[in-house]
Amino acid sequence: MSEQDGRETRGVIVDATDAVVAALSARLDALLASWQLAIDAKRNAPVKGDSVPKAPPEVLAELEQELADLERRCASKRQASEAETEVAGDWERRAMSAVQDNRDDVARDALNQLRNHLDAARELADEASELEVLRDSYRNAVKAVRVTSAAAATV
Repeated sequence: MSEQDGRETRGVIVDATDAVVAALSARLDALLASWQLAIDAKRNAPVKGDSVPKAPPEVLAELEQELADLERRCASKRQASEAETEVAGDWERRAMSAVQDNRDDVARDALNQLRNHLDAARELADEASELEVLRDSYRNAVKAVRVTSAAAATV
């Protein structure tokens, strides 16, 4: 795979991750809106629009399921980043060995591979960070729904 092909592939992966983050953010917003509707309905407040509120256990179950999925995605991205970093280390050792053997052409190729793998590792780490921010939002939403459910149960 050429350097240009590698960059294009990473660009597609970054775009896909951005789309996943946007979709999950929208899903979180929808679940929280449904939760708010349920709270408003319980208070006998008028419900806006045609939305039917979901039951608290249903909202909580969906949030927890999506949180678990996000945690798996975060772990996967972190592991992939670490794997790319390890591969980059191998290429660095190859480059150093090639320099010691006066093989400048091999060293140059190894340094290009090193750079490609370091770039990939950084991009994966950035994607993991984006997903972790979203994951933390889901964690906070789960906590809020639990607290609100517990408070509503005692009233």
